[in-house]
Amino acid sequence: NGTTIRVSNGALLGKIGTNGAVFVVGGRYKVAKPYDSGRLYLQVAPNSNGVDSSGSYKVKITQGE
Repeated sequence: NGTTIRVSNGALLGKIGTNGAVFVVGGRYKVAKPYDSGRLYLQVAPNSNGVDSSGSYKVKITQGE
């Protein structure tokens, strides 16, 4: 959507729906209620040096009250 956010290389990014706002996913990321509905998209932030990231993430999604 043209918004720029500054993140570390390899940070896990997410957005809800195709036009949702991008947010940084963290170990304790919580939202009272998502503003958007739809599919959750995840992506690893690219390396600023053009080097592909390596490794893996384990993502667990839970629904709170």
